[in-house]
Formats: sequence, C-alpha cells, structure tokens
Amino acid sequence: MRLFIAALFLFLPVSAFCAESVFVLANKNVKESADLAAQYCALRGIGQENLILLDVKNAPNISRADYRLRVASPVFETLKARGMFSASGVYPKVSVFANRAKYVVLCKGLPYRILEDAPAGAPKPDAHSNNSACLDSELALLLEGDYSLSNFRLNKSFKAGVYSPMLNQLIVARLDGITYADALNLVKSAIYAEQNGLRGRVYIDKSKKYPAGDEWLSAAEKILSDKGFDITTDEKPACMDYFFRFDAPVFYLGWYASSPVYYFKSDLVKFAPGASALHIYSFAASNLASKKTWAPNLVSHAPAAAFGYTDEPFLIGTHRPDIYVAALASGKTAGESAFLAMFAFSWKGMFLGDPLYRPFSVPLERQLKFIEGGKVDGFSQYAVIRAMNLASDSSEAVQIGL
Repeated sequence: MRLFIAALFLFLPVSAFCAESVFVLANKNVKESADLAAQYCALRGIGQENLILLDVKNAPNISRADYRLRVASPVFETLKARGMFSASGVYPKVSVFANRAKYVVLCKGLPYRILEDAPAGAPKPDAHSNNSACLDSELALLLEGDYSLSNFRLNKSFKAGVYSPMLNQLIVARLDGITYADALNLVKSAIYAEQNGLRGRVYIDKSKKYPAGDEWLSAAEKILSDKGFDITTDEKPACMDYFFRFDAPVFYLGWYASSPVYYFKSDLVKFAPGASALHIYSFAASNLASKKTWAPNLVSHAPAAAFGYTDEPFLIGTHRPDIYVAALASGKTAGESAFLAMFAFSWKGMFLGDPLYRPFSVPLERQLKFIEGGKVDGFSQYAVIRAMNLASDSSEAVQIGL
C-alpha cells in the first residue's frame, strides 16, 4: 500500500480579504488546542487577531446554556467588535445586517455535541424533534437571530447552489481527529495538493440500502469520471473489501457500515494528498477520539477532508457527495462545497478539514508540466493516467503514456 510521504510545506497565505473573513476558535484551557490554532493561522496567513480562545471544558459534550454563554456569545461579540457585521438587539434575539464574516474553524479540544435541553418531566423527544445538535452545525446559524431549536433549519444555499454571506450563515469547519497530529495533517494534506495537484484514484462504495444514497454516489462518480479520474466502484451491499484495489485514494465516497472495516483498519493505508473521504453513517462523528468511529478513522488515514454526524441525521441530513464533488470541480473551496452539500443546519453534521482548501487549484495541464520539468513524486503517475483517460482516442492515450 502506498504510503503518504511527509514533505516540507511552504507558507501559503490566502488573500487579505479571505484571511480577514476567517475566524479560528480554540480552547484556552488546552495548550495543544491553542497551538493547533496558531499553526493553522501561520500556514494560512490568518492574523492572530482572528484567533478566539474560548473558556470551555475539554469534553465532547456541552450544555445548551454553556454553548450560548461560552461559545456562541463570545464569538458573536468578537465578530461584532471586529466590524464584521452590524446588528440590532441583544444576542440571540438580534437582526444582523451586511455580514462579512465567512469561515469559522474549530480546533481540536473544543466540544462538538450540544446536549438535549428539555424541561424537567417533559417527554423524551424523538429523533426528529430533538434539539441536540452538532456544535458546528449550530454555530453555522450564529448570525441568524432567534429560531426554534427543535428539529433542523433548512440551508438557504442548498438548492441555490451559491453561497452568499448576505444570508447570515457561516461556513464552519473543524480540525479534529484522534490526535492533534491527525488534525494538523488535514491542513498539510490540503496544502500539498494545492502545490502539486490533486492526483490519485476514486473509490465509490455503494450499499443498496436506500436508492437515493446510491443515486448520489452514481452522480458523483459521473462528475469525477468526466474529470478523467480512474474509478473503482463496488456495487455490492457490503463495504468494499480486500478484493478491490485501494491505491492512492483521492476520493472515497461510500456507505453503509457501522464501523470501519478492511482497509480502514490498517495504519499502513493512507489517502493521497488532498483526498476527500465520506462514509455515510448516522453516528460517524459520535466519538472523535475513537478509531472505531468513521470520521476520526478516516482522518487518521491523512486525507484533507472528511465528514461525520454526532447523532442520527437521517439520510436527507447527510452531506450530498454529488453536490460536494460538483462544487469542488467548479473551483469552490472545500468549505464552500461542504456547506452547499448540507441540506440543513442546527442538526448533526460536521465537516472536518481546512475550509480554504481548493482541490482543483492546479489544473491537470500544469501537473503534466511539472512532470515534464522533472518535478515528480509517487503520485505523478495518476496525473498521466488521468490525461490518458481524457484523450480523444487510443493512439493519443498511448502517446501521452509513453
């Protein structure tokens, strides 16, 4: 199995406007959390004034009251003080105008699940009407004002396909995983791909559980095939096993196993730099410290992006792989693409990765120029294969491969 090769990562600043719109959150009580935030800011050229240290417990869960007091309110007031928006009223009963904030990046060490908040003696809410949520998904609506916490809130950008900061929704991403090194590798993997190109193979793992899920995967497969990627597709209900190849996975899109199996149980298996990994499973981010849970397991294999759900989201509340892939292919950032692929917020889903990452920032033509100039690594062959797949006929493909 091909191993991910560590590399030196050059300083890669983002535009001044983009950096100004990115706010990075860390736990002030956990040194490693603050260190991770500082490293991310340095790698992306984000000013320290956009780093917000929160006074919270280093625990997965947080109460509604503490979320409002220790997370939402401090972030809201910081953005307001920085002049990112104007507002009337007092949080959370506010009306926000002309928002310029775009991204919020949560660093490992912060809670990720907001607990159910129900009056004493009230009947236990069902899976549809509960008000527990992934903290990330709730924070996306920080500027939305007061709203019902029962069930979810529709994403205004979902059908439009265009993210607009005027909608007062924030793109929230998380740098997290089993270890702090895993969390930082999400950024390093992204930057390596931005410098050298997105190269590798695609793996589509269908399940025949519900037709809609397989239809989404088929649509994503078509988009990536049109981009020239080699693709392996498993049509069987069971998870992809050792009878399938799994070299240089740059997209893994699949479902539906309750815990990682086969290749994902091996520490030797690594994704290609810049990879995106999604396994649709209801509790894929229920425990970010366990390799038996899908989201942190995927992150441990060194992709640039992964997805997960703290509790039952229902299929409609998971990230749409076809929308995510289409948005990436159009040139959008990973954060924008993950945002557009989410049907609703104030719900259960999270995006793990650097939201500023642009997977297709190095065109295939430039990747081939790198090879011609002698700039090669263990993934260069996949750029050549992709070019061969896009050739007009077999003779042209042969010439490219020579």
